[in-house]
Amino acid sequence: MGAPSPRRGSGTTRHDAGPGHAVVPLSQVTVVGVDDPLADLLPRIEPGAAHRVLVLDADRPVGIVSASDVSRTVTWLMATTPRRRGEHRGA
Repeated sequence: MGAPSPRRGSGTTRHDAGPGHAVVPLSQVTVVGVDDPLADLLPRIEPGAAHRVLVLDADRPVGIVSASDVSRTVTWLMATTPRRRGEHRGA
């Protein structure tokens, strides 16, 4: 995947475009707390490579989470959490 193409007429070429050309305004970013439950995050995150969620710990950025990160974690939790007697996972 290459760098995003600069806007036409901006005077910037592909070779001299900096990170500022790819920045998404914070007002358009989904932000969650480090202790927020995954169940609360799922309805707020959109699938796709361009969609990420900024994770904050007391107003300090600590990471970025994607829908695939959440999916992978939920799958792992389901596979490693022991089932209680009489419970069945869907087929």
